[in-house]
Amino acid sequence: MIKKKLLQNGASRKSNIYDVAEEAGVSIATISRAMNNPAIVFPETLKQIETAMKKLRYRPSPEAKCLAQQKSDQIAVFLSPHDEVHYALVVMNFLVGIIWGAEKNRLRMTAHMLFKTEEENAAVDVTTSLEGAIMMADMKRSGALRELEQNKVPVVYLNCTDHPKKHRITVDDAAGAGLALEHLIQLGHERIAFLTGEMTTISGLARARGCQETLKKHGLLEATEKNRFFRNARFDQKIAYAETHDLLRQTPRPTAIFAASDWMALGAITAIREKGLAVPRDVSVVGYDNSILASQVTPPLTTVHQPFVEMGKEAVAAILKIREESGRVYHKTLEPSLVIRETTAPPAK
Repeated sequence: MIKKKLLQNGASRKSNIYDVAEEAGVSIATISRAMNNPAIVFPETLKQIETAMKKLRYRPSPEAKCLAQQKSDQIAVFLSPHDEVHYALVVMNFLVGIIWGAEKNRLRMTAHMLFKTEEENAAVDVTTSLEGAIMMADMKRSGALRELEQNKVPVVYLNCTDHPKKHRITVDDAAGAGLALEHLIQLGHERIAFLTGEMTTISGLARARGCQETLKKHGLLEATEKNRFFRNARFDQKIAYAETHDLLRQTPRPTAIFAASDWMALGAITAIREKGLAVPRDVSVVGYDNSILASQVTPPLTTVHQPFVEMGKEAVAAILKIREESGRVYHKTLEPSLVIRETTAPPAK
């Protein structure tokens, strides 16, 4: 309830746009949209605002109209909590692109952590005026996400959803896995093991699909499955390390390993060395991401490059585009590329 302050002469002050927002339980950004483009505001929300205006006997002043017409200069980025280095490296590269895009367009950026429970998310405040939001995790039941949607704030997902009605920037992970497999097959490898990512994520599923399709195209899928060369490592280096040890105990053992992330590839390389084998003389290894680790390890890692920075830039550009063309779902897919370094070679004779 709005508490009206008394002026020195005892009269109550005139209600303003902030009072209306408080009474209606919405943000200033929502008031702005209701005053300037009511067609894009939910009917229930519009009714709340109209009721609040009538109750407060509010009449927009020229100053209020200017305030409502002001364009927000803030975007919010939402992350999910992870303790894996792999995720931290991915986020770091995304943020470089987002910050670059925000600076270029004179936008301010805030970052928020979204947890799995509403209690943990209670402190997340998305009531401020936002130009848009960028999600790095598909938080389907998040209260913060519901509030963003209620306020008609554009939400762009970075490679974490394939929902056809959501704004999203994706990378063709199936094609990226295909590049890695084609490279190994062209070198002469036929016994290729694959350490998968988390199979509940769109990137993990797409990389597995690309791997299977390429092996099938070359007539290698049946033998790969028979030899149990597909291992679910869940983007976890420790699991990748353990699975590689198990793979190397097999007869026949793989001559090459494709890992769905650079972080897992490093776990595989450690296991290979502990077996007294050499990379790439005895076992070739390909990673995925082209994170900063890939060029720093010995030998430097052959990997699939993900255009993280470009994706971050595209996410900011998408928000501005959606603002201009409301009603259209924005989707852009970027292409990965193969970076050949020193961890791949033809199989030993």
